[in-house]
Amino acid sequence: MRRTAGESLIRGRIEWYLEVHCAHCGFNTIECGSDNPPEPIRSMLLEQTGTWLATVDSAPAIAAMRVLRKVYGATLAEARELSDRLGTSGLAGTHGEVLYLQHQLAALGIDATVEPGPTAPR
Repeated sequence: MRRTAGESLIRGRIEWYLEVHCAHCGFNTIECGSDNPPEPIRSMLLEQTGTWLATVDSAPAIAAMRVLRKVYGATLAEARELSDRLGTSGLAGTHGEVLYLQHQLAALGIDATVEPGPTAPR
C-alpha cells in the first residue's frame, strides 16, 4: 500500500487529503477534509514535509493572542505563552498549519514569516 498525504491553504482554510493505493489489487481511495488534519494524516504530513515555523518580529500582544486563541483553542494563559514563543523561537506545525496561522495574523495586520523548520527539506 502506498499512502500519500497533502495539504493546501485554500480561501483561508486548510484543505487536506490522504490517497491510498494498492499496486497489487488496484484499490485506490482518496479521503479529503478541511481544517486541521486528523492523526495519522498530520504525522504523515510532518514525515513528508517536515516541521515548519511561523515567527513574528513584533506584534500587538492582544491581537496576537486573539488569533492564537482562535487557531489553537488556547486559554488566555496559553495564548500568552504561545504569543511569547511566536516572537522568539516560533510556533511549529505542518506547512498548512503555519500558513493558516500566518493568514489569520495577516488579517489583523500582523506580518508573520513562515520558514522551514529543522526537519523540513531545504
